[in-house]
Amino acid sequence: VAYGLKSRNMQRAITSKKTMISIITPVYNAEKFISSMIDSVLVQTYQDWELILVDDGSKDASAEICKEYAAKDTRIRVIHQHDRGPAQARNRALRESKGDFITFADSDDWLEPTFLERLFQTLTQENADCVICEFFENDTQKEIVRGSNTGAIEHRTQEEMLYALYDFKIESYLWTMLFRRKCISTPFYPFKIVEDYATISSWMLQVKKAVFLHVPLYHYRQTKGSSSHVTHQEDDIYWLKAMFVVYRNITKHHLLQQHTNEINRYFIERTMWYTRSLVRTLHSAPACIHYLKLIALQLRQMQTPHEWKPGRKQYFRYWLLRNMPWLYYHIISSTKSKNVVDRNANQTLFE
Repeated sequence: VAYGLKSRNMQRAITSKKTMISIITPVYNAEKFISSMIDSVLVQTYQDWELILVDDGSKDASAEICKEYAAKDTRIRVIHQHDRGPAQARNRALRESKGDFITFADSDDWLEPTFLERLFQTLTQENADCVICEFFENDTQKEIVRGSNTGAIEHRTQEEMLYALYDFKIESYLWTMLFRRKCISTPFYPFKIVEDYATISSWMLQVKKAVFLHVPLYHYRQTKGSSSHVTHQEDDIYWLKAMFVVYRNITKHHLLQQHTNEINRYFIERTMWYTRSLVRTLHSAPACIHYLKLIALQLRQMQTPHEWKPGRKQYFRYWLLRNMPWLYYHIISSTKSKNVVDRNANQTLFE
């Protein structure tokens, strides 16, 4: 009851002071779920929003469904592009968005009715640049709360947010976040996957204060065919590119200087893991060696941590990759048939 009264008072405040939130949703072959996502936006208790649906060349009825909704509500806009991927879809929507605040939703998910209101209320009352909520994970059989669901609000500085992003204490789930537009400082990196992981690290450089709202307000639908559950040969390349973007963003302003050795050790170890997987999955030797040379250049720019004590074999491989990437390729590729890398073994660390 108390929240209901607060909600009504908040809605009157919102009505008297219009502050638009732009909701950005890439759409690709989502005819089974797109209606439920749009319907969940239409019933939001916070009504000053625009929904930008970017149809990315869908081959099913998704575009037609989006057009039908746009014809009924002028707050819904549909943009069409031809199979350029979610990063470019979001970039297009960002360019055309009008909101003072930005959030995201995936086309196969849905929102709690108070999603926008609770995020906006928390962000403005706490005078923050970004707010992050918890979420529900839904599949055909169950619903799991991902978070504590205590209702608590926690404050984080820019330094704490960058450290949490490096340490995966926060996930790079765009759809749990509301940003002030001024923090959207760079477009999404043109990666086919993990573009959000890389991009959020750039935005966090503009976030002076963030808050965690420990309330689940978003429903993340687990589906077998979703892009997050399908792996491809080049996935390791995008992970490596994203990791180096994050590393540069974390270290270039010296905000985490006291953690330099720890951060370097972490990124070196993760680079070694993904590089080994890359060699064993990428079929083209010239292409692989090309990427290894670029990785070696990045590693040479990192200071080897003093307290890092890898095994003799691991350190030898690290030295080879850093100084003789072509030889590293031939040694690792020669073990390809003997050692099969489980590509999903550590995936939860990066989801």
